Parts: sequence; C-alpha cells; structure tokens
Amino acid sequence: MSLHIPARSLMSPTETVKVTARCDTIIPRIREDSSLKLVVVVDENNLPVGILERIEILTAMANPLAYAVFQNRPVSSLMDEEFFTFPADGDMADLSAVINESAESIHTGGLVLLDDNRCAGVLLYSDFLGYMVRQDAERAAELAEAHEVVMDSVNYASRIQQGLLGNRDKMRASFTDVGIVWEPRDVVGGDIFWQSPKRADGMFWVALVDCTGHGVPGAMVSMLVASALNRLWETHNDLNPGEVLGKLGDLVRQALNQDSEDAKSNDGFDSAIVRIEPASGVVNYAGARIGLFVVPREHEPVLRINGFKMALGYKGTEPHAPLPNTELKIHDVAAMVMATDGVFDQPGGANGRAFGPTRLADFLAAHRNDSASELARKLQSEMTHWRGDQSRRDDLSALVLGF
Repeated sequence: MSLHIPARSLMSPTETVKVTARCDTIIPRIREDSSLKLVVVVDENNLPVGILERIEILTAMANPLAYAVFQNRPVSSLMDEEFFTFPADGDMADLSAVINESAESIHTGGLVLLDDNRCAGVLLYSDFLGYMVRQDAERAAELAEAHEVVMDSVNYASRIQQGLLGNRDKMRASFTDVGIVWEPRDVVGGDIFWQSPKRADGMFWVALVDCTGHGVPGAMVSMLVASALNRLWETHNDLNPGEVLGKLGDLVRQALNQDSEDAKSNDGFDSAIVRIEPASGVVNYAGARIGLFVVPREHEPVLRINGFKMALGYKGTEPHAPLPNTELKIHDVAAMVMATDGVFDQPGGANGRAFGPTRLADFLAAHRNDSASELARKLQSEMTHWRGDQSRRDDLSALVLGF
C-alpha cells in the first residue's frame, strides 16, 4: 500500500484579498515580498474566485503609468479567473494523475488548496515538479529525454528561422556598413530582419519585423511574414513601403484565416520597411509601430520618425490602407536604425525603468562617429549592462544601416 501524502505537505502560505479591494492594497505587498508568488482573490463568502500571480503583476506594473491606471481599480481587473483547485488533504498521487491525464494547462504559478471550499494555501507548481522529480527518478529521466527531444526540435527550428533572415554578407555589400542585433528571448523568436534581392536598377527593400509573442509561436508567425514578404517582392516590387505594409498585413491576416468571425487565432506583427533607391539617391520609410532613427551626416540632432500607431494582420482589422511614407535623401544620412520593442521596453538601470526611445536616440548621438557594426556591438553591450539582473522580457532586435 502506498503512503498517503496530502497535498498540504507541499502547501505554501499565501494571502487572500477581497475581489472588491483596490489594486493598491495588494500590489505593493506583491512587490515587497518575493516569497508571495500567488495571491488568492476571494468573494464576500471567502470563496476563491481568482488569483494574482506575482510575475504577471510585476510585468504588468513595470511601467509606472500602468500602476497609475490600475491602482484605484478593483482587484478583479487584474486577477486571472482561470485557476486550478485541489483538496488540501487530497493525495499527491491523485493530484499527479489529474494533472497528467487532464487537459489542464499549467499556465499559472500554482494551484489553490481548499479546506471546505475555502482557501487553505497554495501549492506552487515549482514545488509540485520538485516533488515529482524526487518521488520518481524514472519519471525524471523520461522528462529529461522528452525535454531533449523538444529542444532538438526547437534547435532545428532555429536553424530554419535563421535561414529566413536577411543574408548578412549581402546586406553588408548593400551598405557602407551594417550592424545587426538579433537576440531571441528563447532559442527561436518572433523578430526577423529581411532584405530583398536587388532589382535591375539597384533598388531593394530592408525590413524589420516583430511578431506576436516569442518562442515557438512567435517564430511560426515570423516565418509566415517572411514568406509573405518574399511573395510581395516577386509580384509587387514597384510598391512603396507604406503600400507594402498594407498588403503584408492583409496577406498575413488572410493566411491565418483571421478575417472570419470564428477565427481561432489573433496574431499579427509590427514592422518597418525602407526602400533604398541608389540610382535616385532616395530612401523611403514606412513603419507600423516600429520607428526609424536617422543619424544625419552633418552634426545635427538624431531624427526620430515614429511608426504609424497600428499593428498589422490581427483579427478583425479592415483591409489595410497604405501607411504614410517618409522620404529621405541618402547624401543627408550617415546611418539609419530600426529596433523592436524588446529594446525599448526592457526594464533596467538603477530604477528598473524601460530603456525607451529617448535613451536610444541619446546613445546614437553619443556614438554617431562609430561604424554601423561597431555601433550595433556597443548597443548590444549597453542593453546587457542596462538589463543587469532583470530578466529578458522579449526578443531584442536592431538594424543599423550605414551609408
């Protein structure tokens, strides 16, 4: 007969908060107490109705503006209503079977343990997984093998994704110099950079794309976007960047069947495209939530051109009209820089603030005399220093194009 091990043997204490309480009554506690991984939200009868996961709250509240918006709102505006419960005196073997055999998705930090339908505490999934490893060495070996299989597949997917990126040697041959920062948060990611072939007159496109999410889902969308870009170049290479982005958004939305009411997905992307015309000495830019930073050849301030405030490809969006274009003269430009929000949104520094576009513009001004490749190398180092002990929040990508 196997030994009965109750779930409460792994129970961690927690706090409960009323569903009607204001967010500013609990967010400071979550920030201050690193041991408070999961907070249980209860109704007027002290019955659990939701959870607050520490990592999700800290991520959501990293921006001071977000805290200002939510601090006076009820806790219900932040809580996750989908959570898993289990009797505190239930057997761990039963809990293991339920999790293994059910379709329950372990997407939060833990589950709520109940005594008479009321919160007794929480069981963190990290503790549960530790228990599983300790109790069953064979199971641990199976998990390790499964992880290896998954990682082999992910690593192979990474090689495929890198094959879709712009050819670095061809990009360097198209400019005076090129600097590239491409750091997926995971092995694969949702950011890609891309360059078209050159037309007979020398014209070509360069794009930077930031797709929904990161990891495998983001990578799958990025591959779809890369394929759509190749298709547009082959069939419509006379378009300006604003027209390209409009058609690109439509192609991706249609490919994902997101123009139907019963669409299961809601994925899209941000992007910036520049059209380089060496023969006429002109660069045209358009962006959807990705801006362009221009370092002038003369010693003038770095110019920031904001992208259009609309993401592309998402469910429910109307067919995209062409986005606004900005024309620049090549002889006025020393370098152009495009970066995804993984650069701007990364918290760090002494106060844990986002890096932000102003800091990037100042960085470019301070290093304007560096080559594009050296500037990219220094930016990568600066981002690592800025992040410090903070976790990486997103894929991080930047293109530095030297003229």
